[in-house]
Amino acid sequence: MKYKSSKSTRQTESISKVDYVKKQKANINIGELGEREVIEYEKKRLEAYPNFQREIQWQSQKSDAIGYDILSFEKDGTPRQIEVKSTTDKSSNKFSFIMTENEKGHAMSLPNYWIYRVFDVNGQPTIYKIKNPLKNNLTQVIPVKYQVNIKVKKSK
Repeated sequence: MKYKSSKSTRQTESISKVDYVKKQKANINIGELGEREVIEYEKKRLEAYPNFQREIQWQSQKSDAIGYDILSFEKDGTPRQIEVKSTTDKSSNKFSFIMTENEKGHAMSLPNYWIYRVFDVNGQPTIYKIKNPLKNNLTQVIPVKYQVNIKVKKSK
């Protein structure tokens, strides 16, 4: 009779199933908290420009295809497209986040694209505002997902 070693048993006991639905709901909540924080920040930033302040739009509530979350404005009326990346982590001068191919495409094509990184959304939120980091030398973009398309031959 073969016996399993206690070492391999302990390894499998420490592995748990990830509740992806719960994780996704938490991520959606974190994202919405950050976006609300950015809308409030933008309203304060444009306080002296009530016409622009009223035109701020929460784009991600309308569609994910737009490529950014918040439409705001510069003080001269130029549109400012803001992608919000939120986290519960404390602020840091070095950070990473996931960006979709759609977001990346808009970042490369829009002239006034910004990333607002919102730290500590559940506590004392801090916003780092970065004008299109994909167009400077401070950013490293690494592909982390792949879509695989397969065409299967029908068997006769």
